[in-house]
Amino acid sequence: MLDTEVTITGRVSVTMNVESNCPDTDFIAKIIEVTADGRSWLLMDGVTRAMYRDAATSPDAKPLTVGQVVPVVVSLGHLCHTIAAGSRLAVDITSSNFPMWDRNPNTGHAFAQDAELRIADQVIYHDEDHPSELTLPIVRAAIE
Repeated sequence: MLDTEVTITGRVSVTMNVESNCPDTDFIAKIIEVTADGRSWLLMDGVTRAMYRDAATSPDAKPLTVGQVVPVVVSLGHLCHTIAAGSRLAVDITSSNFPMWDRNPNTGHAFAQDAELRIADQVIYHDEDHPSELTLPIVRAAIE
C-alpha cells in the first residue's frame, strides 16, 4: 500500500527470465491499480510472443529450447497516471489473454496455419541468478 500518491510517467516494461516446455508461447504482463476500497483497474498490458522475443534485433524466429532459461521483455507502452495514496499496484503475468490477444497454439509452427494446440508449462524465474523486474518510471513531485 502506498503511503503517498505516486505518478508513473514513461515507458513501462516487465523483464522476465523464463523457461517453457514448448517451442513458442506468449507472455502477457498486466499492471493493475488496486484502490484502498479493493476495486481493481487495469492500467495497461502488453504481450511478447516468445519466438519473436528478439524482434528488435533480428526478424528471425527463435524457438524456445526445453530446459533453457531466456530473457523475455514485455513492453507495455507509455503511461502517465497518478496512483492515490492507500492504493497498491499488482502485476499479473499469464500466457493467454484471448480474445484481447490472439491465441498461441504453442507449437512453433507458422502462425494461424496449424490446428494442433499444446499446453505450455512455464517457469518464471525471480532469483539472484535470474532476476525478473518491473521497469516503472516514477516522477518525483517538487516539494514547496
